[in-house]
Amino acid sequence: MDIARVRYFIVVAKHQSMTRASEELHVAEPAVSQAMKRLSEELGFPLFERKGRNIQLTRQGESFYDMVLPILEKLDEVPGRILGEKDKSEDIIRVSVDGLNEEVDAIIEAYRSDHPDVKLKVVSESKGEPWDVKVISRICTRENPNSRYTPGKAEFISYLDKMTEQLNLA
Repeated sequence: MDIARVRYFIVVAKHQSMTRASEELHVAEPAVSQAMKRLSEELGFPLFERKGRNIQLTRQGESFYDMVLPILEKLDEVPGRILGEKDKSEDIIRVSVDGLNEEVDAIIEAYRSDHPDVKLKVVSESKGEPWDVKVISRICTRENPNSRYTPGKAEFISYLDKMTEQLNLA
């Protein structure tokens, strides 16, 4: 069964008119009419019947419509669903932590517990591993190069939340 003919059939059935269907499909009316004739012959039953200048679905045409419409809708979803699938390696946020300590480790574990769908991997920048988020556990400030502080949980989680959003993992 030719899928194009089935698609034409859905549009003709929707409009109950070869003319309006051909306009929507941007196909010559004789081509639409011929496609409906061939589909009907292939199926072995009439899809439409004439009512004066108009057409309407036969009982078999209505049944066929009810069967094929959900199939075509599912078929139309396929490209988007396939394109929506990501390589599973893209679902990982690689976190480079300079000077990993217990506090940062606890924050990572807490984040993993709160966001089980987001995968975090601690990587080593010194080994040349790529990273998405870099956390420096001790940061010198410009105002006082001798002072150091550890980023708080909220700051670190904010980085991870931003990365989660950017990778559409939330």
